[in-house]
Amino acid sequence: MADKKYDEENVFELIKQGVSAKEIEKQTKISRTILKNCIIKISYEDSTFYKVPGLIGGAGKKTIGYTKTGLKISVTKMKKSDFNVDDEFDLKFEDDKIVLTKV
Repeated sequence: MADKKYDEENVFELIKQGVSAKEIEKQTKISRTILKNCIIKISYEDSTFYKVPGLIGGAGKKTIGYTKTGLKISVTKMKKSDFNVDDEFDLKFEDDKIVLTKV
């Protein structure tokens, strides 16, 4: 069997920590298919279900996006928060994050 091009133990640790699929793929440079196979393997070995945020569901549907007219956040996403229609926000950039604070 050929050597793996990724650190399986590192992938397993990230899965167990609840790191998102996108972040695992970025950190380990593995494909979505390899990640899914890792999850199947670790779930089988541990007899445990591991939920990896962003792995399935909502594929092709952006809930937040940057458009020509500004930021677009879906109603569904906002309903999961304490924000209401017509709320106003203060905007701040922190490293690679955009922080919205209700005013």
